[in-house]
Amino acid sequence: MKHPHSTPLALAALVAASTLTLSACAHRADSLYDTRPFLRYGERPDFTLPADPEDPGSTEILEGLDAMLPVLLERSPSVAAARERYRAMVESVPMATELPELMFEYSWLPMPHETRLGLMQAVPFPTKLVARDSAARAEARAAAIAYDAAVRDQIVSLSVAYADLYYAERALTIISENKSIAEAISQLGATRSAEGEGVLFDVTRARAQLAQLEYDKITISERRDVARAKVNAALSRPVDAPLAVEALPFTPVTIDEQELYDLALLHQQELAMLDESISAAESHVDLADSGWLPNLTFGAQLMIQAPPAPAQSNESVMVTFGLGIPVSLHATAAAQASAEARLSAAVLDKQAALDALPAHVREALFQERNAARLEVLYDEELLPRAKAAMQTAEQQAQADSMAYGDLLEARAAYYSFALARERALADHFQSVLRLESLIGATLTDSLPAPSDAPLETPTQDTL
Repeated sequence: MKHPHSTPLALAALVAASTLTLSACAHRADSLYDTRPFLRYGERPDFTLPADPEDPGSTEILEGLDAMLPVLLERSPSVAAARERYRAMVESVPMATELPELMFEYSWLPMPHETRLGLMQAVPFPTKLVARDSAARAEARAAAIAYDAAVRDQIVSLSVAYADLYYAERALTIISENKSIAEAISQLGATRSAEGEGVLFDVTRARAQLAQLEYDKITISERRDVARAKVNAALSRPVDAPLAVEALPFTPVTIDEQELYDLALLHQQELAMLDESISAAESHVDLADSGWLPNLTFGAQLMIQAPPAPAQSNESVMVTFGLGIPVSLHATAAAQASAEARLSAAVLDKQAALDALPAHVREALFQERNAARLEVLYDEELLPRAKAAMQTAEQQAQADSMAYGDLLEARAAYYSFALARERALADHFQSVLRLESLIGATLTDSLPAPSDAPLETPTQDTL
């Protein structure tokens, strides 16, 4: 009786399976490269190209931060990458307890004619499977928290850039208003100087202020372009895609330092990730401790004889059992020491984070309070007084040419305070964002800013 050899068939099946797997991988890669060819190795995107008219996300005018946040979550590659890393960790959890491949054995003995078919399965010691499963689940939970942290960081980064864009837009408005006033003042001074009523030095000062305003306009315009590029980059849009800014919200922080610290202990993503890192490290220690335990092997063989022995069946079954005894004692001990060192490092990382957290909370709270104080100071004290001083100086300059220099000083002071007020508002908004990022939670609902109305400056007609 002949028994055909099955190896060619098995090899053909293996080659077919490998071909299908490689084809599927190539299909996924080609699909990605078809839509984004610049992702190929060595390729680079052309950032000089205009916005793609077929991509509504690159041409749509986004008005305000609330309209940008959904686009961020939808288009940001950083958010998508963090989500995919989280998905990869979740998908890897079942692999941690996956048994080694089931081995199939085929043997043929020519003398005597005997064919053997066998199955063999290696099984790690149960404590190893439990430890691997615990470590994989802890790492998956850490990946989920890392995804939340990545979303948080992208939102904060976008919001900080948006605040800079808001400041630049408001500053350009202030510069335009003050430039009109400064030109009127300069013209008034030149006229009076020509009539012999003014002071030539004051006219020179007025022209110097105009030059400074022109310089500020150029600088702030470039800063606005940088901020717009940062916002669009966060949204995965062309750097010059259209944007429209709205008033920044005012979010006063009313809770004290201890409450902020308690919130950070409960909600900060970094602390939660460190906890999961410790949990995973503990599981790896258990896994290393299990290295002294043997792996198990179970098997069965079917033996077929041809021709069969007289008065006997030509088939018999053999069951096997084996133990994988650790031979390299040094390697097992080294694995234990390495796992314990990693656990110690994870614990110390958390200790370092806890030690630094109170100082970080205090610093962030100081920045928020200082920015809030400046904002209130400019709104309630400095700007109203500077406005009143400029109006008084304007009236005096109408009656007395010698008061022309006071008008120049008053306008310069009001201009500086107006810019500083907008910077304080943007700084306060950014400081609240950083504080919320530090504690991992939202502090308060947004309130309207104290004052976002156009600045009331004297007009050219009154000069």
